[in-house]
Amino acid sequence: MKPQNGWWKFLLIVPMLAAALGGCALTQEKPRAQVVLQISDDNVKTWQTAFNVVNNLTNTYGKGNVDIELVAFGDGINALTFDSKAASRIPGATAQGAKVIACENSMRRFKLSKQDMAPDLAYVPAGVQRIIDRQGQGWVVIRP
Repeated sequence: MKPQNGWWKFLLIVPMLAAALGGCALTQEKPRAQVVLQISDDNVKTWQTAFNVVNNLTNTYGKGNVDIELVAFGDGINALTFDSKAASRIPGATAQGAKVIACENSMRRFKLSKQDMAPDLAYVPAGVQRIIDRQGQGWVVIRP
């Protein structure tokens, strides 16, 4: 039985197309890692660990390949004041692409203004809400 005109070409093209599409699947980018570090105490060791995690994540995924937010609320807000021991590490974290975020509710509770805070911070009305929202968006939440 003689194949219909063109059918034999189709039978040759299908395996080549499948191979080409399979190769595309291997080169797809990994989804971006998205991590929130919850800081709710003013223990210097907690902050040092949090900044070390920023370094480790950036080294592991590569700068620009991971979204990192350090969210400070409750007693943790005191580590973000301009004269805290942790303040000196904020520029390094932001240079790596991390956002360091202060909770305005906690600032009010401790009678802190933005002038009391370290530079290069982002602000949210409620730190806990930020963490809940990020978790709902699929971010991984870590408490160092």
